[in-house]
Amino acid sequence: MAEIYRLLDIRNKTEVLKSYIFKLNEYRNINLNVRMCELSTYARSIVPELDTYIQEKFNVNRYTKSDKNKGIVGQLTEEILYAQKPNSKSTSDLQCGYDVKSTHFKNGRANDRLTLTNCACSSYNFSEDIINNELFENTIYFKKCRDIVLHIYEYPGKDKLSYDDAINRNIMDIIFINYNDFPDEWKIQIQKDYDIIRKCVIDKHISQKGQKYLHIPSHGSKNRTNKALAYTKPFLTKIYYFYKNK
Repeated sequence: MAEIYRLLDIRNKTEVLKSYIFKLNEYRNINLNVRMCELSTYARSIVPELDTYIQEKFNVNRYTKSDKNKGIVGQLTEEILYAQKPNSKSTSDLQCGYDVKSTHFKNGRANDRLTLTNCACSSYNFSEDIINNELFENTIYFKKCRDIVLHIYEYPGKDKLSYDDAINRNIMDIIFINYNDFPDEWKIQIQKDYDIIRKCVIDKHISQKGQKYLHIPSHGSKNRTNKALAYTKPFLTKIYYFYKNK
């Protein structure tokens, strides 16, 4: 008999979350070319509360209003695998400290940067937290970057997707990313990047120049002046193979 999980335990207990993800990856490994909708069906079979949520609270109309939603894969992942509506809170998505993230890979490389957290609602309207903290690890944003459960999908050939495009994406892998696992040289480079970002904020001259691992791109389709902290595509690729080769 398959192990049954409770949503509260998946969200609150790291060991249960890891067991749940192990089961999802096991299913994905046994069944080749698993689509998001198929993984969702399996997840509902081992998390009865998730099945109830999908039947009673999941509003598909929220996702079918537009066929040009760049973030739809991440939004769907959070809702259909964790029964949580996406939000912009500064706290981690799961109470056990993990943030739920999604990305696309193409030909073995990250096709997207990995947006970690919003840090400004305009080019110069930054939290004083960046200005006041010389160390990245002391900022309020660090907890959104520290522990991540990353869902990796096959790149569909276009960035903005319809609901049908998204729900039928092949899922390639799910991995855990822990900042504390990073080699010291990675942490040193991230701090160097943060130093550059912080100087940009203080000088009110926002630029991505010179940032190798952590950078500060525009974020959001409606207002390109919004800013976020993100891992670059080359660094995300490096992270993935770091964990796969461990």
